[in-house]
Amino acid sequence: MGEENESPQKLWIASYPRSGNTFFRNVLHRVYGIPSETYFQEDHGRTMAADFLDYQAIKTHLLPSELPEGVRVEDGHVAVYLVRDGRDAVVSGAHHRKSLAAPHSDFEVNLCEAIVAPGNSHFGGGWSQHVEKWTEVAQVVIRFEDLVEDPVREIEKLRPFFDLPEPALDQIPTFQQLKSGDAEYGTTPLNPKWQLSPSEVADRNFRRGKVGSWRDEMPPELHELFWVLHGETMERWGYGLGERPALARNREIPLKVALQVGNLEDPARDGTWRYTIELLNGLHVLEQKMPHLIEVDCLLKNNEVLPLQAYKIGEENLYESLERLRKSEPSGLQKLPEVSAGTDERNAREALWRKRLVDVPLTLWGRFPGALGRLLAGAWKGPVLTRVGNKLEMTWNAHRRSADIDEAAWDVLHLMMPQWAPASAEIRTRWLITFHDMTDRLFPEYHVEGNIEMARRGMRLAELRQTEFMAISESTRRDLIDRAGIATARVNKALEGANWDLFKPISERHRWEEVATKLNLDPERPFFLVLNTLEPRKNLEGTMAGFLKFLEMSGAEVDLVVSGKIGWNMDHLEADDRRNHPNIRFVGFVDDPDLPVLYSNAIALCYLSFYEGFGLPPLEAMCCRTPVVVSDVSSMPEVAGEGGLLVDPHNTEAIAEAMLRLQANPEFREALAEKAFVQAHRFNWLKMAWLTVRAYLSMAEDKA
Repeated sequence: MGEENESPQKLWIASYPRSGNTFFRNVLHRVYGIPSETYFQEDHGRTMAADFLDYQAIKTHLLPSELPEGVRVEDGHVAVYLVRDGRDAVVSGAHHRKSLAAPHSDFEVNLCEAIVAPGNSHFGGGWSQHVEKWTEVAQVVIRFEDLVEDPVREIEKLRPFFDLPEPALDQIPTFQQLKSGDAEYGTTPLNPKWQLSPSEVADRNFRRGKVGSWRDEMPPELHELFWVLHGETMERWGYGLGERPALARNREIPLKVALQVGNLEDPARDGTWRYTIELLNGLHVLEQKMPHLIEVDCLLKNNEVLPLQAYKIGEENLYESLERLRKSEPSGLQKLPEVSAGTDERNAREALWRKRLVDVPLTLWGRFPGALGRLLAGAWKGPVLTRVGNKLEMTWNAHRRSADIDEAAWDVLHLMMPQWAPASAEIRTRWLITFHDMTDRLFPEYHVEGNIEMARRGMRLAELRQTEFMAISESTRRDLIDRAGIATARVNKALEGANWDLFKPISERHRWEEVATKLNLDPERPFFLVLNTLEPRKNLEGTMAGFLKFLEMSGAEVDLVVSGKIGWNMDHLEADDRRNHPNIRFVGFVDDPDLPVLYSNAIALCYLSFYEGFGLPPLEAMCCRTPVVVSDVSSMPEVAGEGGLLVDPHNTEAIAEAMLRLQANPEFREALAEKAFVQAHRFNWLKMAWLTVRAYLSMAEDKA
């Protein structure tokens, strides 16, 4: 066979990462005397050996089609593929990234990314795609657990296809030998910049070597995600038989989900807008990966419906997609479907009984003379009607719910906030409402009356429909349960994230000079940053007072850069003398591409709001390795973690002292910046999108 090829016969040792490849290579070398080299796509600062084709055996994680032409399996060369329970492989890979490739990363976030493998990432689109491609062409497939049990027995399966020397059985290495650094392979750091000894690298590479180690390390929600995406391949190779979670079972018809996203085209680019954009991007990735599971439609204004599949993510942004679809002939946007005849009939019956419940008694009480009639009518319209009406409405809505769901165009309607519930009342299916915060109840002075009323109506309608909620933080989840009285079982949680592609440290001097010039700032002056919509709840007054106190305490030449649009009820800001202070600079709205530059060059972000449902700006700043000074209330401690200083937003002295501590101690600031960077990478939009899909699927299990 080898004589028919220009190149001597090669043995490709292929596997999805963390499937026993390194162990196999060490046994092949020690027991059979066959050294091997690696073929990969250069990244992480690694450089591939120029002479890799001079080796008889070559390890790779690439797909068969990505191997060099002329030495592929179809060219007469041999491939052995090592397959392992995918759960063990991705868990080990997530740890490997955390311990070696990206120490700032978070294990669970790494695990989620590896399971989903957005696009064609993670070696061809993920574990099952890799397994399917290689097992089609490999002459020999070896299971990891069999390799660990008896490596020589398994390697001998190659003998009919490849010229193996006789094994030196006394040279079989133990796992502990390899883990201690006594190994030819698995002891060299991927990046030469890492200051790790061979034994330290080996200890991380040969982490556990245990079958089923995923059991105490893979969270249940990610186990479900893994089975959704990789279940067919798992069972085909005999892994996890009988372990498929109920949520990940095959569906005959995809779950149809509608998202009410009317805020997409509003001019305000607030936290709710960013949540909507990132949720749609995450759902789009998941929908492409699991078309058998969900289909997502976006409900826009003017009764337009955007099928999310029509959005060409990666080629265009969402607004370009909308423009393209609106201009196409016929339009690529659909129209909101008509209400079903059954729902129409039930609505008519509801209106009739509401009329009877209100008008008929009032007509009756009106026949009573004078004060007695007015007393009876007032009591009926007030507490009596409220109590009786609510009870009847709850009973009626529970009665009609099953029929409405069966006839609805979608299985789930997801509203981005409670205020939109009244406008969506005629979409009678299962509802999920994202709950961002409780400021309309806790701080009504920070809201216009119309918004408070819409939130109140939305929450009442949500209670009638027995809606489920999605909380964006643990603080918000507790508020829903403890303050709003929502049953714990009806409250889901999916933490928001940050766009790591946008928000990352930017150190290029020319970019900072460009942004500073654009914002009329002196690029040589250090500064603290404020970034949010300027409204009373954000506590700009307290931040400015704390900053001026800091100047008084330090005498430092430092600015406070205030960015963001002026929002509701901030007319008094024009008359505030502090606005004209030479060290306080108002720069207005900052474009997205300039935000990470601004974050990266600040001493710290100061975010001293009186209340936040989540607080995206601190997270974005931390992604840029910028520490934060945040309030010690609501969700901000859980977002900032160890990457920020927590202060009482009412305490001017505490705000000033936090600023002084960061400005006067560069070593402390740098240590906090590193902690901020690590903390930020615990939050991930893709994981948030999956937890949202998981909520949809769980809701669909309820047939009541």
